[in-house]
Amino acid sequence: MKRCRFLIAVPLLLAGALCGCGPSEASKAESARQSVREGDRLAACGQPDAAIASYNEAIQIDWKCADAYRGRGNVQFARDRLADAVADYSMAIKLNPNDADAYEARGRAYAKKNEAETAIADYTEAIRLQPKSTRLLCERAAKYKAAGDRDKAIADYAEAIWLDANCLEAYRRRAECLIEMNRLADAAADCTAIIRLSPDAKAYETRAAALAGAGEYDKAIDDLGRAMGLGGKDAQTYCRRAQMYAKKRDWDKAIADCAAALRLDRKCLEAYVTRAACHFAARDYAEMAADCSEALRLKPDDADMYRGRATAEAKMGQMGKAIDDLAEAIRLNPKDPQPYFNRAEMYMRRDEYAKAAADLAVVVQIDPGHSAAAYGYRAICLVNLRKYPEAVADCDEAIRAQPRWGNVYGTRGMARYGLGDVEHALADLTQAIELDPTDGQCYRTRAQLYMNTHQLGKAIADYTSAIRLSPRQAAVYISRGTAYLQQKQYANAVNDYTEAIRLDPRSARAYVNRGLAYVRTREFDKAIADYSLVIELQPENANAYAGRGTAYLGGRSVARAVTDYTKAIALSPQDPNYYLMRARAYQAQGDSVRAQKDLAKAKSLQE
Repeated sequence: MKRCRFLIAVPLLLAGALCGCGPSEASKAESARQSVREGDRLAACGQPDAAIASYNEAIQIDWKCADAYRGRGNVQFARDRLADAVADYSMAIKLNPNDADAYEARGRAYAKKNEAETAIADYTEAIRLQPKSTRLLCERAAKYKAAGDRDKAIADYAEAIWLDANCLEAYRRRAECLIEMNRLADAAADCTAIIRLSPDAKAYETRAAALAGAGEYDKAIDDLGRAMGLGGKDAQTYCRRAQMYAKKRDWDKAIADCAAALRLDRKCLEAYVTRAACHFAARDYAEMAADCSEALRLKPDDADMYRGRATAEAKMGQMGKAIDDLAEAIRLNPKDPQPYFNRAEMYMRRDEYAKAAADLAVVVQIDPGHSAAAYGYRAICLVNLRKYPEAVADCDEAIRAQPRWGNVYGTRGMARYGLGDVEHALADLTQAIELDPTDGQCYRTRAQLYMNTHQLGKAIADYTSAIRLSPRQAAVYISRGTAYLQQKQYANAVNDYTEAIRLDPRSARAYVNRGLAYVRTREFDKAIADYSLVIELQPENANAYAGRGTAYLGGRSVARAVTDYTKAIALSPQDPNYYLMRARAYQAQGDSVRAQKDLAKAKSLQE
């Protein structure tokens, strides 16, 4: 029996050998497909190495198995091995030129390699093979948008919507694209279509962005509220609504929404930044500084936040801290002109004009396109440093860039006055006023020039214009009062000094000057009262003692006059006027020896 079976098997083997038959092509293809399916399963289970092994096995079984190359390419893509992925997709396409999925996959890989044109070409081929695929159209649209061609992106989204009027993805992405193109009404219409088809938080949020861009903040706020009602209560949504409230200048609600955002996410940088801006607008500078500090804790290299905190500190009078923060902003971004400019302003407030001028010089160097302001402000610094020729030169540069900037003419006027060129100084100040009739500073400066050239009527007219523009500045009333005093219009002078005192009850200068006016009108008791108030405010004010001494002398209280003049001399021993005043008092006492001694001392100081 065994021999029989052997005899039967041999002819069969010989027949197989003679025919050259192994496994059939169909069975190889099926085996390869089984390996591909296993590879797909393993890839889905997060086992990429095992998946690649299965795809390799499929290729060994049947090297023409396009699906194996595509599957392996997908794993390589997921591992960010883009060159290998592209090679596998290309082989799949070579084996099956009608495989739309392979073109799509390769297009995705090219896009990740930042080869936009090649990616778009692959998506185009995939769409040719599947012309009714809204998904492919949306993906190509995204690639067009990424490449900066929003018009073609919108055309693809429109085609997708034409194929499927319910394609939410196309509406959503087109709305985002339209917002970027500032086609806000069209974007809002697309969002409305989404809401009609399937209302969700994202649709309301996107429509809110479109409405906000069009300035319809109330509607935007309403949409964000609806988004929150649909589950969109996250920190970012609260931040966006806070920004809408801020646009409406409703600082309290904006701040409340930022607080809500921070309750949800204590690390929400946007909430701190937005709230800081709201606190600034609401003039709550301490809270602004605190929010800037929190933002810096989250993002220590944010130069803008250092600049923001410096602004708050400056508003609170903390100039040292503000300057330190601006120095840090400069260290982080030395090419940004703004912190240099801001620091220059801080230095100017501290009368540190040399440092301010140095910062403004940097602004001129790194930002030539916006140097007019830097030249203009540096000119102010140079005037204060008495560098008048350089100040005039800077003003010339600023005027060349901005010929209608009134303030610069005013600054040049002050510089020219410093050079003794009164005629051109007055011409510059007049030009400044013509360009900007609301600039009270130019009226005040021109008035001072008129005072110095004894044109008192014109000075009074300019001070009056300055008061009309800024009626709560005590210093201007004092200056006009002085002009009236020199014109011997004592009643008007007293009225101006009295108004200055009402505006600034601690203004020693106003009391001193009113005291002088009272002396001139021989109202010595009133004068003594004013000078005594100054001495209470400023016990080291030599002028007040001298003025009161004169009032005492006028009121025949000669001994008290001598005492006050003596105190004035003790406080300012190099002032010859005080010796002359005491000499008159000694003469009134009949003490000619001491009087002569004071006159001799005054003469020696005057020489």
